[in-house]
Amino acid sequence: MTAKNFLLFLTCCISYVVSGQTLRRSGLANPTGTYRTHFNNPKGNKFPQGTIKVKLIKKGKIVISLIMQSGEPLLRSGAMTDTVTFKNHWALFRNCEIDSTCQITFRFTSKGIRVKQSSKFTHGSCDFADGVSADGFYFKESNKVRSL
Repeated sequence: MTAKNFLLFLTCCISYVVSGQTLRRSGLANPTGTYRTHFNNPKGNKFPQGTIKVKLIKKGKIVISLIMQSGEPLLRSGAMTDTVTFKNHWALFRNCEIDSTCQITFRFTSKGIRVKQSSKFTHGSCDFADGVSADGFYFKESNKVRSL
């Protein structure tokens, strides 16, 4: 092995170890916690629009609960709770019973969760009320979950 190849090998090994330590420090190895997103209502006050609660139940499996509201003046909501696979900072929920095209993806970061909801239906997708979407970024507020 040449010196150049050895240095390349060593750099890769160090990079792998450091990224693993960063992952543990940032809390991504355990996504358990409470996450919230907010929006401004007409009075200028902020209040929760959506809440996600996550609990790691075993390696690679989480229970995830999402509650979403569309806000004033018409309060409409959507909710889901399920046990899903958690792999490489991603989780995927599909609602095959009610909307076979429903798909909600959760991408976990050190600061929260990026959520993307998709369906071929524009009204009542994923069995949420008309006009309610879970899309957005949910900031991590706590490493604890009171109840799911």
